[in-house]
Amino acid sequence: MTEPHLTRVIVRTGKSVKDYNYESLLQGENRMVPPHSEIILERARKSFVAMGAVTQPGLHDLPSNNPSLLEVLGVAGGLQERASDASGVFVFRLSKKEGDTGNEEAKAEVFRLNMKNPAAIFLARQFLVQPEDAVYVTNAAVYEWQKIITPIVQALLLGRTVQNY
Repeated sequence: MTEPHLTRVIVRTGKSVKDYNYESLLQGENRMVPPHSEIILERARKSFVAMGAVTQPGLHDLPSNNPSLLEVLGVAGGLQERASDASGVFVFRLSKKEGDTGNEEAKAEVFRLNMKNPAAIFLARQFLVQPEDAVYVTNAAVYEWQKIITPIVQALLLGRTVQNY
């Protein structure tokens, strides 16, 4: 079974359907279940995506109910030591807010953290990552330069090798 914070408990009784967080039920928020109810345990996908210069990019489950940016970076394996620019750690979030017409509107938010500053560790512990956030770590300038120059150097070396035959 998955972690409790990633599990939903659905209780169906006739026409009534109630949804509970399994972790809160384990912490003592018990509910009465009427007779002849159907109880379903379902995976509640709470994930984030890690991109850029992290060790394990991709889609990951949130490590807890209210994970900090520091926890989430740990799940993604941390910053790649050689390839990352620690001054460019970004969190991209699409928040929903009610607009003037009463409809929900999406609002893009971008948060940046400079982890070259030692105090940033404390900020990363306080900043909470939400489901569906994207965490992006920029590449170091040297790494970007290497990505451009490496194919050129390889082509030159291959050209020399071919000329020698």
